[in-house]
Order: sequence, then structure tokens, then C-alpha cells
Amino acid sequence: SLRLASAALTSLHVCWCTHLRKLFLECDNLSSLYAYGCAQLGDAAVLSTRLACLELQKCAALDDGLLARLALAARGAQLVLMNLTDCKALRTPRINCARLRVLHLYNCLQLRSLVLFCPALNLLNLTHCIEVTQLSLVCPTLATLLCAGCKKLPDDQLVAVMQACPSLHTIDLT
Repeated sequence: SLRLASAALTSLHVCWCTHLRKLFLECDNLSSLYAYGCAQLGDAAVLSTRLACLELQKCAALDDGLLARLALAARGAQLVLMNLTDCKALRTPRINCARLRVLHLYNCLQLRSLVLFCPALNLLNLTHCIEVTQLSLVCPTLATLLCAGCKKLPDDQLVAVMQACPSLHTIDLT
């Protein structure tokens, strides 16, 4: 368990802390949190209005509920990049982040559906999300959608994404 409160802290790296289960940060100036490889991290709170970068790849215990709490806390923040690569407990996340520009959900093998309200999103990486069947996106600036290996994603879902995302110019369906 790690609890920090600091007005000066702007960046925190707690990578590969394989026994870390709880993380509570009261750091108003925190702009970057790197917690990848924290496989048991199942409870976290980040209180910061400046959070711009949230790197949580390979956090195997990160589920929809924890992601919702983190995204809700960051909604008023400056969050522009979220990397959730290899977060295998994510199934049906709903993300509402006004400034988010890049979202990586690469190799989230249990991801079945995704609901996004991210008006500034430019890149969405769903590569190897082999169970995804539903996408609901309100992302008018989405330019790049990476869906290589998404074998269960139906054609009608892709058509709906293309209609909802008028700026989309690159799709990888390999």
C-alpha cells in the first residue's frame, strides 16, 4: 500500500511494484503517473487537477470499476494520454474524458464492449482485443482506429464508428 500527499510532486513512477495493491495520491500538481507492471493494483485514488498522463499497462487487477473511479477523478483534469495495454480484467469500460487524445487498450483480452465520450480523442488502439463486439464512440476528432486482431468486431459496429467519427482517416483491421 502506498499513500502520498505532496503539493510539489509532478511525476511518479511505481513500475513493477508487483505486490502493490493500494495507491492513494493527494498530489494536486501530479501530471504523470507511471504504474505499469503493478499486477495486484486493485484500489487506487488519484487526486490531481493536472493529471495528463496515466500509464497503467500490465496492471492485471485493473477492472472496470477501478478505471471508472480513476477516469471520474481525472475528468476535470488535463488527462491527454491513457495507456491500459495488457489490463486483462477490463471487460466493459465507460470512459468520459474531455481532453483525452490517446487511448491504448492493446491486448485487453477480456474487453467485450467499450463506451467512450472523448471529444478530443485522436487515436484509439484496440489491437488484439479479441473479444470486443461492441463500440459506442462519441469521438468526433478520432483520426486513427487500430483494431488488428479484433476478429469478433461486427461490420455494423465499424460502420457505426465511421459514421460517428467524421475525422477518421486510418483504420487497421488486419
